[in-house]
Amino acid sequence: MREKRGRFLQKMISGQLDWVGMFSRYVWDSETTPYFTPVPKLTRIQVVSEVRMYAIILGVAALFMSLAYLAGRIGSGDTFAVAFYCFVVACAALILGAMRVEPAAWVVATLPAVGLLKLAFGGFMPAHGVGDRIGLAVIFALILFYSWRIIRITRHDPLPDVRQSDG
Repeated sequence: MREKRGRFLQKMISGQLDWVGMFSRYVWDSETTPYFTPVPKLTRIQVVSEVRMYAIILGVAALFMSLAYLAGRIGSGDTFAVAFYCFVVACAALILGAMRVEPAAWVVATLPAVGLLKLAFGGFMPAHGVGDRIGLAVIFALILFYSWRIIRITRHDPLPDVRQSDG
């Protein structure tokens, strides 16, 4: 291990590291991040990787939103109800990441949909400018669009009986 670390440091100092290759290995790998692969052609590893990444990202976002609403950092008419909803979405994301069940995917997909609706009716970020709200609407719409892919993946899970042994 120490020898491997020494070679890495030596390459880094001399400028011989393949930064693009290192970056693409963690961000874009055809085996673990198959975002443009059709759902029926996904392998078990690809399904697990894609669903877990989605569940982690939206689950953490929902958990932080729940805590922010409870702490009073984000204003709303009924902060406890909104915080409870965000907590339910975070729990559904945990179930989705662990078991890849379709109902959990539908619950998690409501988060960007509710964000879009709240933004459309002016209840979210009313003091911010139009450009900020348009940018946020685009982000919510992209996440909602991707949520439909996750729902289709959970519907067509290639090996639903092997969920406990995903590792």
